[in-house]
Amino acid sequence: MQLKEYGELFLRLGLFETNQLHINIKTQSQKLKEKFQENLTELRQQLFKAGLNPRDIRFLDTQAEKNYNDDSQEIGTGFEVKA
Repeated sequence: MQLKEYGELFLRLGLFETNQLHINIKTQSQKLKEKFQENLTELRQQLFKAGLNPRDIRFLDTQAEKNYNDDSQEIGTGFEVKA
């Protein structure tokens, strides 16, 4: 299965103090969310290998994503990447 077949994926990344990473994830597909959760340990390990400390990885619900989009558009910091 290709990534685009899972539907939309929203990632919000915050980098602090040069290597402290905060990640918010929202998926349109429950299957993709489960894949992320199943592989969370490996994701953390790979980020550590890349020199990043994943301080916080959260899975957002629909309301949290709506609030995120509203906030980012208001202050002009949001951007979109489509695959």
